[in-house]
Amino acid sequence: MPLKAVIFDLDNTLVPEMANYEQAFIDAVAPLVAPRDIDAVALRDAVFNASRDLWLGSPHAELFLQLGIGSPTSMFSELPGAPYDAIRDWLPAYRREAWLRGLRACGVTDLEPLAAALDVAFRERQRVFAPPFADALAAVRDAAGRYELVLLTNGPSDVQRRKLDASGLAPFFPVVVASGDVGFGKPDARIFMLALAAVGMSAVEAVSVGDSIEKDVVGARNAGIRSVLVDRRDSAGLTGSAERVIESLDELADALTSLDGGPTA
Repeated sequence: MPLKAVIFDLDNTLVPEMANYEQAFIDAVAPLVAPRDIDAVALRDAVFNASRDLWLGSPHAELFLQLGIGSPTSMFSELPGAPYDAIRDWLPAYRREAWLRGLRACGVTDLEPLAAALDVAFRERQRVFAPPFADALAAVRDAAGRYELVLLTNGPSDVQRRKLDASGLAPFFPVVVASGDVGFGKPDARIFMLALAAVGMSAVEAVSVGDSIEKDVVGARNAGIRSVLVDRRDSAGLTGSAERVIESLDELADALTSLDGGPTA
């Protein structure tokens, strides 16, 4: 059956995740801490480490893992949607403690006012900073001219949609399915089925494109969907049963063309 839909992953497929978070942190925080002779990189590492420890040590850790959400994202999400109703009241204290621990690790004593200012600055910068990979725009534009596109992403919808907007890729994705909106994430086959339903396609008419073997390849396979693994690090042999493996989105058009018409043996 001809290929009609492409399900794209977002983080580390179309936009760098941690690299963008790290740069947004430096952009926002460095001007505020330089007068105090605080090293912005050391502070970033300390705050991110603290947020990770608090995130994984929280009573909500199991839900975070189910939704495929890591700690850096939580530093600037408001966690909208029903899956987070039990968490939202916990969020401000979590953020505050992550900043306080990070500043304390860097030897800062007058913590509260600076922590609040840095929290605001970081969150504001992240809202507008999500440059895509250099190969993403052309690949997505080409795919949009030939197929129906769906963005399928693990994460809270506010952060993921802001990333999509800031990346310049939003016009190509009228359909976005985020784990934070539905209560479960990749590799759960159900979220892939929701993506298919959103564009009225069957599994055999679609291909999943993503960087994660566990989430994108295995998850798609469990839903009966073929996949293209974007292996930017050239991890030899780690195909995870993807129908195609590419090292750059520059190769995506050819990979999709080769899959058009049905799976190969």
